[in-house]
Amino acid sequence: MSQILLVDDDKEFTDVASNIIEFLGHDVEVANCLEEAYNCIEFQRFDHILLDFMLPDGSALHLIDKLNTHDKVPFVTLITGHPSVKSIIAGMCGPNVNYLVKPLQREDLEQVLSGKSKARKKAKSSAITKHFDCLVGESAAMQELYQMIERVGKTNANVMLMGESGVGKEVVAHAIHTASNVEGPLVATNCGALSRELIGSELFGHEKGSFTGAVGRKIGVFEQAQNGTLFLDEITEMPLEMQPNLLRVLESKRVTRVGAVKDTSVDCRVISATNRTVEEIAQSKVLREDIYFRLAVFPITIPP
Repeated sequence: MSQILLVDDDKEFTDVASNIIEFLGHDVEVANCLEEAYNCIEFQRFDHILLDFMLPDGSALHLIDKLNTHDKVPFVTLITGHPSVKSIIAGMCGPNVNYLVKPLQREDLEQVLSGKSKARKKAKSSAITKHFDCLVGESAAMQELYQMIERVGKTNANVMLMGESGVGKEVVAHAIHTASNVEGPLVATNCGALSRELIGSELFGHEKGSFTGAVGRKIGVFEQAQNGTLFLDEITEMPLEMQPNLLRVLESKRVTRVGAVKDTSVDCRVISATNRTVEEIAQSKVLREDIYFRLAVFPITIPP
């Protein structure tokens, strides 16, 4: 037996619905407006609330907001006489709220009341799961992506992420970094946002006085990512004249700061990203072939 609260301003409907609910073996309390419903939930706990969406003194959403402040939130079924708004109701109220459209049949009430525990279980299982603490999605394409991240996370191979703008390439880079379980940080830089004059300093660092404006030593992103992960976004926007310097670092694992006479050892995984396809990279020749094969040891295409 469950404790049911029926909130609706239609007395003819509440009389009929109350008889059906009692026939189904439940105790029912009736409220005809929000104020009466507030009084009911203040002094009594209910297992299930059948709630008209539009009431004389406000919307059912106000009562739902009030219920969400309680320690134990009852299951709610919203009732509406307008079928066109049921999808809007579902979107606003979330997975713990069901809805019915008038006119109701006995079977409708029996189904929502007897299926309460099943619906709660479904709502709980539909809670958002974050993979690698940052990725959301359970489709087949996303499952395949998770498998590739898990696989490459066990290696130190360089990864190239490909996908259209907005798919979350930096988020995937963060997931790979998390899966790698490395000691160092994740350091990110956008190759397309740097001027030709400053990209060498950003990547490799510089010594004090090495050029006008170099008022102090700067550590480049390769050194900042020591024992961690370096994310190079928009790698295909890097100037061609800078790419041989990048190739040298990828091959030798050593960087030479601008203005320095000695090089420095670096050890980090490089994850690069581009919104171009392999075919576009080859045709436009924006990336040297030898650099591509150094960066795309493990290429991953992110689904839209």
